[in-house]
Amino acid sequence: MDRFAPNLRLFSLLAVVGLSIFFLLAIAVNSARGADTAIPNETVHLSYFATGSTKALGALSITTATAGDGELVIPDGDSAVTFTTGVYQPGIDLTTFGVKLIGENFDHTSEHGVEVTAHFVGADGNRDYDLSGVSDHTKAALPSTLYVTEPITASDLESYSVTITLNRNNDGSAPRVQDLEIISLDSSTEDLLPPVTAGYSLMSAEEITAASATTVPDIISRAEWGADEAYRYDSNGDEIWPRQIDNVKAFIVHHTAGGDGGGDPAATIRGIYYWHSQVLGWGDIGYNYLIDKDGNIYKGRKGGDGVVGAHTYNSVDMINYNEGSIGIALMGCYDDDGCNTLYEITPKMETALTNLIGYKASELGIKPKSTVTFHGAEANRIGGHQDFDYTLCPGNTVLGDMTTIRDSAQDNYDTYSTQPLQASLIDIFAYTTPVGDDETATEVDASLLTRKTPYTVTVSYTNSGTSSWSQSAMNLRLLKKSGRGVTPLRHVKSWAHRYGKITMNEESVQAGETATFTFRIRAQKKPRTRGLMLKLYSERTFVTNSQSTSSFTFSE
Repeated sequence: MDRFAPNLRLFSLLAVVGLSIFFLLAIAVNSARGADTAIPNETVHLSYFATGSTKALGALSITTATAGDGELVIPDGDSAVTFTTGVYQPGIDLTTFGVKLIGENFDHTSEHGVEVTAHFVGADGNRDYDLSGVSDHTKAALPSTLYVTEPITASDLESYSVTITLNRNNDGSAPRVQDLEIISLDSSTEDLLPPVTAGYSLMSAEEITAASATTVPDIISRAEWGADEAYRYDSNGDEIWPRQIDNVKAFIVHHTAGGDGGGDPAATIRGIYYWHSQVLGWGDIGYNYLIDKDGNIYKGRKGGDGVVGAHTYNSVDMINYNEGSIGIALMGCYDDDGCNTLYEITPKMETALTNLIGYKASELGIKPKSTVTFHGAEANRIGGHQDFDYTLCPGNTVLGDMTTIRDSAQDNYDTYSTQPLQASLIDIFAYTTPVGDDETATEVDASLLTRKTPYTVTVSYTNSGTSSWSQSAMNLRLLKKSGRGVTPLRHVKSWAHRYGKITMNEESVQAGETATFTFRIRAQKKPRTRGLMLKLYSERTFVTNSQSTSSFTFSE
């Protein structure tokens, strides 16, 4: 995972809930000369973040550690030094674990530089994880004052310790650690959120293979996997990473380089989201989509398929491959040499990947097996992270299967591209409804609406079929999120029909062009979340792939 020019501030959270424990600890130092040296207690911190019960999406609390007076340094004349913490009990049930270092002279391009190893003790025995290897995708984009590992999945731990080795950089300079933070995250909200059953998790491998070319991918929304949208904003209410839209030219496949999510992949995704948005300061999850071992597809970065993510930035050649690409991450680690635990790509996962690419490619008019000039060089439309950057991602087992992935995605593309009446949702925007002549409409995030306030919504679709759309025939129908009954968001005075039947704004929309539909929604008196199902029709004929759901959250 790479990020272009990351924002490294820590951001305030909306709620302080759950368990937050701050410890000042002493650790033993084993230098390269073999001498034991004590370091100041205030250099090391443990931070526990736990989900709470006051918000259904699982708010997290944080203790921010400040740099201590002491430093971890390499003694003069030595080439390396190793620091080992004491053995700690986690105190909470963990789902995510990682380490953050603040200091000086972190040369992320050096062959060794900083090495971090976590030592876990659990019911199934002892396990060692090389966190410095896991972080290869991230560290090249970080400044010389910060070192952050990628998060790894951790569960059923009885105790743990961490070893940090500082090696001299390639130019002979020495990294210095002023603050070491061990971050343990519990992103489980199993008592608060319903289990995720969308996608292919209830289908056999044979069933998913048979359905791949005819089934529209069922994508689990951010709300369904529990994304706390507050993480995307700073203390002033501004987006940490304002949305940037670009024309998609390529699909880039990744692996998350950690666990595959086990029995609760949504919890793992919440951990990755928190890590990317808060620990690394990126303001959102880096990937556009994620896929678990059961073939479930999860919506990643907010903003639609054209939004620029944070998954592929080549810091050596200074090329931002995030622009013009869709980054899709396979949950797990898939490299024979670089993974602490090597996972196997399941048939469900690969089928979901090729189905998603084929479907999205048909919407965008991209032939999966073709090539394109991408950032000045000829490239395959479907590539692995390693094809664009100096990294092991997505692992040699995925890269070895890339020809099959392209072939299957092309087959799915061919099937999806033959529908005469077909649409793909681009985005849904909410705006304040002007009341007086001197007021102007302001875009508002659908998860941050205010009660008793009137709003106007604009929905945009791409005509991804082969026939043209006329204003007289096209209409957008709005129902409860369940798909049955009149929605409580119905604006009685402006809707012509109880199910909306909103007329298209444009007189005609040709294949490949964009259509928009605008309507008002009813102001809500109390704080609540309202769901909405959208279906597009040409007269009485349903438009393929146009069904989608959206949520609107009203607060004080």
